[in-house]
Amino acid sequence: MFLREPLSSSTYNTLPLINDNTVTLSPDELALLGNIIKKHGMEDRFGVHYLHRHFAIPTGHILASSATASGVEIHVPVASSEHEHYRGTHYIINSDGTFQPYEFDDTMEADKTSGTAAVNEFLKNFADTVLAHGLHNQVALRIDHDQMLRREVTGEGWTVHFPCNMAGAKCLDQASIPVGWKWEAGGAGAAKTVGIWTPSGANKETGHNVTPTASGDIEPLIARPMTL
Repeated sequence: MFLREPLSSSTYNTLPLINDNTVTLSPDELALLGNIIKKHGMEDRFGVHYLHRHFAIPTGHILASSATASGVEIHVPVASSEHEHYRGTHYIINSDGTFQPYEFDDTMEADKTSGTAAVNEFLKNFADTVLAHGLHNQVALRIDHDQMLRREVTGEGWTVHFPCNMAGAKCLDQASIPVGWKWEAGGAGAAKTVGIWTPSGANKETGHNVTPTASGDIEPLIARPMTL
């Protein structure tokens, strides 16, 4: 049910941007999806993500990330022909119930998308529920290999993720928009936020732009995005 072919750049560029007026998933919607993840025991494998793009990517490219030793992640466009060297991290749910990758990273961690009977049963249940409730334009499935709470900074053609302990500011403030959630294995509690945007300004190409306290760290990261 997991497709290897990445989402086309033209389709990626139609995904919504995060902006000041964005309303993400409601508690009821999160409970609906979280209960499916917990029912199938997939808390350590998958999470829920609010479907959105970072910025427009060039034709024939995908969005891929690389992590530094300090935990900062850099997202930049790379050629679609290179997608076999990256692992899908975020998957859109197609109308036929298949999952198609639209964001990638270069991690070498074990693949959590292997098509075991248990995983396939979960995927069908998750996709059927998303489609039945009309959430396919709002919900993506996330491979849950990173549980850090992060703030994100977006510029022209790049995004940097700062772990909250590096951003020098409270992550979940009044302006924060949660976009990623996970559930604790065996727990009965609500969704735990694992990713946020703090947008500024109107809906524009860099509509979820923020200024981090550690802004001086950005330029050297962008200058060498795939070698750190």
